[in-house]
Amino acid sequence: MNKRLWVILGVLVLAVFGGLLWYKNVSESTDQLAYVDRLDGTKLITQEDVIAAKEAELGRSLTDEEKGDIIADHYDGPTDAKVVVIEWEDFACSHCQAFQTYAEKIKEDYKDRVLFIVRDFSLNYPNSVATLSAGNAVAKLGGNEAFWKMSEQLFKDEKWISQAVPTSERKTLFEEYAKNAGVNVDDFNSLINNIANNGIEEKIDRDKRLGENMGVTGTPTWMVNGETVETLSESDIRAAIEAALQETEKSGDESSNAVGES
Repeated sequence: MNKRLWVILGVLVLAVFGGLLWYKNVSESTDQLAYVDRLDGTKLITQEDVIAAKEAELGRSLTDEEKGDIIADHYDGPTDAKVVVIEWEDFACSHCQAFQTYAEKIKEDYKDRVLFIVRDFSLNYPNSVATLSAGNAVAKLGGNEAFWKMSEQLFKDEKWISQAVPTSERKTLFEEYAKNAGVNVDDFNSLINNIANNGIEEKIDRDKRLGENMGVTGTPTWMVNGETVETLSESDIRAAIEAALQETEKSGDESSNAVGES
């Protein structure tokens, strides 16, 4: 085989290899959130759940770095609770901010019996992505306890529900909040400045798609065991939670009776 033929053969091999690599990259980037459709949005979504969904969708194992970037659901309460309440919210939403006083009371009263999950649902207000990113950055660094401290501060400041807060002022406020939440400010800034590559942006997008899949169109939206509370008031949410608790207790009694009779 002459030299020219070897060159042609080499070019063809490279072309085929390059084409396969290109196809792999394109197929993985066509819909990077397709895996979300595999998640059960009525339950607590853990890091392991996301890993399993992503690997099933991509047909390959995730790298350790990819796994490390995944942010699980933010939650409060017993993870084995039979009643699960999901709150879809946007820190830049005036209605969410106004409802927080009631939300905190509800969580305080039921947190020993009910699992409360908070998910992002950006309405693309001027400060939506920035504030949601700040919440996720703190959670990534300090876990759920830090997240709830950050959430409380973000909802208490009316600046976020109006016009876009200037970058310098936003940075100062976020750093103060992060410090109060107990996380390292330098690490926090590092995450905030790179949300497209550390899982934060994906968490916001994942929650939005998950919410849309479940019929969420605005914030705040509350769901109790997968059912949307249509009229958002403190009394209606409490009534929905109480009904769900009674239903689970009834189911538990029926199961006990069935065991006793067998």
